[in-house]
Amino acid sequence: MARLRMRGEEVQVQLLDLQEDVRAGRVPGIAEVHHPPWTGEGWDRVEDIPALQEALDAPGARLSAQLRTGPWPWLGSLVTVSILVFGVLQGIATVFTPMLGEAGMALREFFHAGLTGLDPLVFEGRWGTAFRSQLTHGGARHLFPNLAVIGYAGFRVERALGAGGYGVVALASVVVGTVAIALLESVPVMGSSVLGYGLWASMLVVGLRFDDRLPSSDRRFYGFGAIVLLLVLVAGTLGQEGVSHTGHAFGFLGGALATFVVRPESLVPRSRRGHQARLNVVWMLVLGVMPAVASASLYRVPRLLLGPPRTVQVDGWTLSIPGEMADRTSSIGGARAWTTSVNSREGVFASVGSTGGRTPETFEVLWSRRSDGPLELLPPPEPLGEGWTAWRARLTRDDGRPLAEVVEHRRLEGYTFWRLGMLVQVGPHGSLGRRAPTFQGIVASAEPGETDAVRKAREAYEARSGPRTGLAWAEQLQELGRFAQADALYAEVAQTPRVAPDAVKARLALWQAHPEVVPPDAVAQLAAALEGRSGDWRLMSDAVRWLLARGACDQAGHSNRALGELWGDSRAWQKLDGEVAAACP
Repeated sequence: MARLRMRGEEVQVQLLDLQEDVRAGRVPGIAEVHHPPWTGEGWDRVEDIPALQEALDAPGARLSAQLRTGPWPWLGSLVTVSILVFGVLQGIATVFTPMLGEAGMALREFFHAGLTGLDPLVFEGRWGTAFRSQLTHGGARHLFPNLAVIGYAGFRVERALGAGGYGVVALASVVVGTVAIALLESVPVMGSSVLGYGLWASMLVVGLRFDDRLPSSDRRFYGFGAIVLLLVLVAGTLGQEGVSHTGHAFGFLGGALATFVVRPESLVPRSRRGHQARLNVVWMLVLGVMPAVASASLYRVPRLLLGPPRTVQVDGWTLSIPGEMADRTSSIGGARAWTTSVNSREGVFASVGSTGGRTPETFEVLWSRRSDGPLELLPPPEPLGEGWTAWRARLTRDDGRPLAEVVEHRRLEGYTFWRLGMLVQVGPHGSLGRRAPTFQGIVASAEPGETDAVRKAREAYEARSGPRTGLAWAEQLQELGRFAQADALYAEVAQTPRVAPDAVKARLALWQAHPEVVPPDAVAQLAAALEGRSGDWRLMSDAVRWLLARGACDQAGHSNRALGELWGDSRAWQKLDGEVAAACP
């Protein structure tokens, strides 16, 4: 029998029970024992009694000692303070950028580039954003709830697992969460909640894994006792937009898995603690470079990132686009574009439509406006085919450094202007960004066809070749540059009184723009079409001027007199009458 003094109480215990309690951590090393064969006539601490050293070296005793009297959790404290410091710096950079000058701009750029996800991590190769994103927040309401969880959970995790175990858990949470965000999220993510969920998961697993070894006074902080912290975490995300549940879930998974497999230094014999500490550091280093490995590896399997290609038919174009990009459309250079993520400024663009008075030079001006510095023209690639032209230029920063490269293929078909190209980032040394191969594949797959308007007009005319459908189909033929076909169809539908005015107007406009399609008997045809149209001022006045330009004075005079009978008191007719008199004295 022996006497045990602990927490101000003194009890009598069996020696075997004492050894078992010490081994399980229920009796700490600072408790005092009186047993004459061990302590003589006095009282000695358990940690000073040679006969109890083997029991003190048991895992339960070491874990208990770590939780009760272990060193201050310096690594968790350092992480928490670092997040706080960077949060304050971000706030300063946001509010006082103009006052801080270049330093303020550099800070702001640091945090602006702190988001992580598919684009930053994989397509831009900035694997450091996996860790920088944990230091970047969307304001005080985003920062401080995360900070409270990380500070509290980190303290508990490091107390249980030691600094090395904490480091492995923290890094595993961030790495697993970041890779999941890159694979599953469509927008970049920032904030330390990924780390917070991983540390909370670690508290839960510590309770499940070491339940019987935890001192009774500490069990309420771990295992199911940590559920309360979950409520705090979840409540902080309710009602918020843009929350990355993927990052939270996989940060939790990474922290939980790491806690199951990591071996805390407190659970190995004292003689091997140094070796285990070094092994945990090695695991930390391995996890630290995993984002770089994932960035390089994932880039080589774009199908995994962006899904299998889908055939997309849109506004006259047929393109083969990776599934994750197919529904992610935006606008680049005034055209519909497909990007790798919602926030990306790079992508493949395609458009088709009426020129509207625009020329290729118009778009070059638009691109020059997107360049901070001068637009640098580069040798163009091979055109897509006959009738196509290619154009290539580099957008630069205000200091002349390359910013992005744009390649554009163009084709003018009548009044229809086709555009296809890509905008891709350029590295400091002029090399194209990682998205280039994907974009080039999409451009190579593109095939122009009928625009939606052309297809609808053609199908309607083929199904029911009436005057209305004929007029619509003739207008589309004119847009496509098939002027002779359009003129013939205008002449046909002009025989129907209901659409005759519109058909004659359209035909006259076609003749004015393209004299080469004017038939030999155009004057006679027009004169016949104008009979009884004197109430249509725009049609008649345009016709009179066209007849004057052709030298058809008799027909012009006849039509002008018909107009005068109805519009003779108007200034417009008087002006027109003067033009007729001057051209045909």
